[in-house]
Amino acid sequence: MLQSERSALETMQRLEGILASAMDAIITVNDQQRVVVFNPAAERMFGLPSSEALGEHISRFIPLRHHAAHAEHIQRFIETGDTNRQMGSLGAVSGLRASGEEFPIEASISQAQVGGERLGTVILRDITERRANEEARDLLAREVDHRAKNALAVVQAVSGNAGWTINPMSGNTKAIALPEDAVKSLANETDLTGLYNYKVKGYKVTLDGEEELSGAKVYKVSMTLPSGVRRINYISKDTFYILKIVAHTTINGQDIMSENVQSDFRAVDGIYYPFASEVTTSAMPGTKMGLKITALEVNPQIDPKIFEMPQ
Repeated sequence: MLQSERSALETMQRLEGILASAMDAIITVNDQQRVVVFNPAAERMFGLPSSEALGEHISRFIPLRHHAAHAEHIQRFIETGDTNRQMGSLGAVSGLRASGEEFPIEASISQAQVGGERLGTVILRDITERRANEEARDLLAREVDHRAKNALAVVQAVSGNAGWTINPMSGNTKAIALPEDAVKSLANETDLTGLYNYKVKGYKVTLDGEEELSGAKVYKVSMTLPSGVRRINYISKDTFYILKIVAHTTINGQDIMSENVQSDFRAVDGIYYPFASEVTTSAMPGTKMGLKITALEVNPQIDPKIFEMPQ
């Protein structure tokens, strides 16, 4: 045997060994898209022996609804003259097993001229298990998000001297009446104008000096409401935004202190509102509640029936 023949034989044997041991399916087609190489991994993936696959059109391994798109993709690939496209670059691809089962795959494709013939090689990877794991994780994430949103969907309403709440966190999934102290406390929160026009509203206000708050110089202004609730406002000397409010109130005979740190001030109809805040309270030690406002309207028309306690 000539040296050149021996080298060619050794090269062929090495190639056959690579194809046989490859973990991914490898399929090579000629310029008529007929299969000329179908390695053992491809046999396992598609459930078809190479003896039956060789000579078949590549469309046999693609779901019927994808035939037209596949033909167009191959034509573009040939026309561009690309030599290869990496795994995953072809986007979502489906394969078709001999049993008729469809399954998700990742594919890379390459082409070359061999002995004057154009050959295209596709390397395929079955991602059924990975896709199932991703879907399971997405489902779990959606379920956790759904449960968290429902668990934290606390509703409170006050109208006049009465109020009600729905609080799943305390086991109340239906509306129940609020106690008198809670109604009074919530009623204090319905005044969104705070220090504005405080004398007319009967609030007592004192300037308690100046301090620093997270590097900002602030005025410390105390405000006492007719109900006895006391709030300490920390007002920026530069912007006059209220950066923090510390409130002291009594609920069910207990002294409760809450702290509200406000940020992300934006103008709405010429008035600046904090669109983000973090609240802590002595009633729930170690808990920090975040509030982000996505939209805010001033004096919109509201149906008063929304404040009526559901039956």
